[in-house]
Amino acid sequence: MFKLLKYIIFIILFFVCVFIFNNFNNKTKDNNIYESLSTLPVLHEGRIKPLDSFARITLKSIAKKENINNITANQWLVDLLLKPQKDYDNKIFFIANPKVKSLLELDSRSNDYYSFKEILPGIKKNIALITRLQATTTPLDSTDKQILDLYSNVLKYFDLSRSLSLLWPLFDIEKLTASFKFNLETQNLSNLFISYYQLLPYKKIIADKVEYLYKSKQDLNNPANQDILTLASLFKNTEADKINTSFKIIPTDGFLHTEDNNWLAPWDIIGSGKGTPNTAKYLSLLQKIVYRDNLNSNAADLKSLSLELASAYSKTGLSPKKLSLMLQAEKYYNQYKLFNKAIVLFSVSLILSLMFLYTHNKLRSLSLLAINSFIAGLISTLIGMLLRIYILQRPPVANLYESILFVSLITAVLCFIIDLIRKDHIGTLLGSLICSVLLFIANSYDVSGDSLGVVIAVLNNNFWLGTHVVAITSGYGSCLILSAVSHVYLFCGVSYTISSEFKQRLQKYILAFALLSLFLTLLGTILGGIWADQSWGRFWGWDPKENGALLICLWLIALVHGRISKQLSPTMFAAFAAMTSVTVALAWFGVNLLSTGLHSYGFTENIALNLGLFIFLELLLITTLTIFNKRAAS
Repeated sequence: MFKLLKYIIFIILFFVCVFIFNNFNNKTKDNNIYESLSTLPVLHEGRIKPLDSFARITLKSIAKKENINNITANQWLVDLLLKPQKDYDNKIFFIANPKVKSLLELDSRSNDYYSFKEILPGIKKNIALITRLQATTTPLDSTDKQILDLYSNVLKYFDLSRSLSLLWPLFDIEKLTASFKFNLETQNLSNLFISYYQLLPYKKIIADKVEYLYKSKQDLNNPANQDILTLASLFKNTEADKINTSFKIIPTDGFLHTEDNNWLAPWDIIGSGKGTPNTAKYLSLLQKIVYRDNLNSNAADLKSLSLELASAYSKTGLSPKKLSLMLQAEKYYNQYKLFNKAIVLFSVSLILSLMFLYTHNKLRSLSLLAINSFIAGLISTLIGMLLRIYILQRPPVANLYESILFVSLITAVLCFIIDLIRKDHIGTLLGSLICSVLLFIANSYDVSGDSLGVVIAVLNNNFWLGTHVVAITSGYGSCLILSAVSHVYLFCGVSYTISSEFKQRLQKYILAFALLSLFLTLLGTILGGIWADQSWGRFWGWDPKENGALLICLWLIALVHGRISKQLSPTMFAAFAAMTSVTVALAWFGVNLLSTGLHSYGFTENIALNLGLFIFLELLLITTLTIFNKRAAS
């Protein structure tokens, strides 16, 4: 039996190693334009982020995943910016709703992905409906919301695809020279085509030439005149792209501020009159990159130019070295997905821990492997959290996603301390169970958008907020450990093979974590009141989240008093302690469903059913185990 287990362990560890180290050994080669442009700063949603993050967020919004057609998000975005005509046929728009497909007259297909060219005709036909939906004040059904989301994504996609059109080599130099008699210094232009940006100084000459043709009533069908009109029309059509200004990549005043008016898209510079020698330098470098890419230059040339552009950015801001490190850190954070790896490591630790218990603690190698896997998961979670804090320069307080990550880290640390002190493998078992579940739940809050979001001002740079968050989330973690230990006790109570000594040890754990949870939650609530007093001018306002924290405190006080006064038997004490998970779920997630109160961060929707189902199943499980414990005791 043990020999078979060893083979199973080897197979599990082999696949875990392959999964974990796959990203580290599968990096994009750094000798191409995609890699060298991946850390260029972009201002998006109030935060400076690398092009890699912007690409992932955008593609995730459109395609519901970060890679499409075996290419990375960063590669997709660079191709869209430089050669959009090729990408217009790329099937990246995810449309699963049959009603939306029918409305847009799209064929049904198994993978539910469609190209921009396939979607555009249907969008144009239904523009009146879309305008009406945008203006409505009544709640929309899911189909209407998806139509508006799709329309928003189409606009976003097209805007990005035309963001660098002023730099594309569109105009035939030979025809321009013949038609307008331009002195374009062709000896300095090895390309056969020139861009709108390079042609801009001749804008008045082009307009005057066209006006002269019409006023002098010349033969417009003449081939030479046709060339003039065609070039002028192309110039005018390209100029129409000046409304596409969402791709803000150029700081205007030499400082990397995050206000939108201090960053410009390339077309902004042409249309706003805010150009400076610095912005001209950036556009010139971007022009060379677009120019070389369209000439299919070798990767070394493109890398050299893109690094030159990156260097120009790094010299414009305050603490350019720090900015460069932050952008690089965010790129690595995106690439290695440490929290996903932590889920695998904690899950493996849980499986190995259960196998260790199944062998009645005889196979010590299982325990060692489980502990090592748990420590690796803890380190992965810790590094992920440290990267987030470094990138955002703030504590993890912006949303539910961050709070779940932080509670996972606190839980792992507490469980690791338990194992260091007690050395009975309980900490590894409980920590791996709780952390794998929490990190899995966190993934559901990271389905779209930027998880490294900007927080409202009241949540940023406050000492009392930081200490409040650390204390209250530590309390949540301790509460979850309390509930998990209580569940283990109840399960052990229905087994005749578990020693009474082990059950008594679990009872001590339950009481210890009840006291620790009460202390941390009460401390966190008080610190939160101090922060609220400084931020909002009142210590307590019966806000839903304040009431949620109070609910946990009152529950734990009642629990501890019931045990100390011996009003609760060991079984009932464990049963009520196990219900702490329900109390925490209501205080942590449930109050967000109300969408009221000053604590506007963390509001969420569409979890009521899942929350209700969890509470029902949890209460059913605890009640069933308690009944069986009572019967076993009698």
